Amino acid sequence: MSENQEKKLGVKDIKRLIPHRYPILLLDSISDYVFGESALGHKCVTQTEPFLQGHFPDEPIMPGVLQVEAMAQLCAALASLTDEAGRMLLASVNNARFFKPIVPGMRMDINVLVKAKKLNVQKSECFIEVDGVRMSEALITGVLT
Repeated sequence: MSENQEKKLGVKDIKRLIPHRYPILLLDSISDYVFGESALGHKCVTQTEPFLQGHFPDEPIMPGVLQVEAMAQLCAALASLTDEAGRMLLASVNNARFFKPIVPGMRMDINVLVKAKKLNVQKSECFIEVDGVRMSEALITGVLT
């Protein structure tokens, strides 16, 4: 197996890293990561997503709070890849900004860049892009338990 193939994780792998399950598991895959530094995850938003049934059903958009949740899940998955990490709990979300709506048919590319890690606290810069266009961003702090 090449080094690049080793850095791809599917849903089964992600389920081993974080406790989330359908319908709140918001990561389909992780295509690249550097231990303790960064990760790139993906989520394909489909018309059948349960959260879209009541969120503007005639013109559905992915709720901002779930975009933040997807970023936080990728932070937790990245933290869980290291041997010393346990489970990451969301501590704070700062400077969340939403630039454009995410609608069914879009593939979200979720990026996490760890900016600081001290003791059991990890601070990460996160953002979501679709086709190279930034859709949302947030600074996420998690506590490793």
